Amino acid sequence: MRIEVWADVFSPETNSAKEQLRAALADRTDVEVVWRPHPVDDTDAQRLIHLAYDDGGPDLQDAVVSALVAARHEHDADLDDLEVLGRLSEEAGFAQGAAMLRTDAGKRGVREQRLRGEAIGVNTVPTFTQADRVLEGADADDLAAFLDADEERAVPEETQRLRHAEELLGQRDPVGALRLIEPLMRDHPDHPDVVQLAARAYFKSAQLNKALVLAEAMVEVNPADFYARRLLGRTLERLGRRHEARAHLRLVDEIVEE
Repeated sequence: MRIEVWADVFSPETNSAKEQLRAALADRTDVEVVWRPHPVDDTDAQRLIHLAYDDGGPDLQDAVVSALVAARHEHDADLDDLEVLGRLSEEAGFAQGAAMLRTDAGKRGVREQRLRGEAIGVNTVPTFTQADRVLEGADADDLAAFLDADEERAVPEETQRLRHAEELLGQRDPVGALRLIEPLMRDHPDHPDVVQLAARAYFKSAQLNKALVLAEAMVEVNPADFYARRLLGRTLERLGRRHEARAHLRLVDEIVEE
């Protein structure tokens, strides 16, 4: 089982959560823990945590998290200082972390994870997630029950990206949605769900020429797709091509009436 912990190393609740998690996992070897940045927390400390996971997996990441949490809450270390972060990273076994922090490494990945957190609805520090299961807070009994629940869900990453992008569209963040599905647009450019979601996001972010290309492609594949044709008509309308727009919107009305 893989669980994600959305937290902020500056928060005392993260220190408590780490202790609760350690106790809950004392007799378990089947749980992989991955630390994720809280959506409203964009710091170099969180970038270091993200880089540690990318470079060395959950064990290295946990060592870095432990070092940062202890330094912050036991020694009042300044985790906004790159020199301090570099020293702690090296002590945790992630020697290259200091040099990586002086580049743009990890910034894109952290931004993407924060978007995922927004889509999931992460508000509380900490929040635990397993696929689409969510637990807020670090109550020991609730955490144990969350880990023991016989309902582990394995959701493909592509499906998660689509779901989270859909949530961001619903939250009126079409640009965030597009950032989340960039890998899907690259790897599955003709998948109908990817094309439709991208077209909607382009339309809602006023990237009308890009929306037009995708809407035309959807209508070409399925001329009877009234949603695609409506999107095409509305895009043409916003582009000032009202005569062309009316032809498509009229067809939509006829399909609905039938």
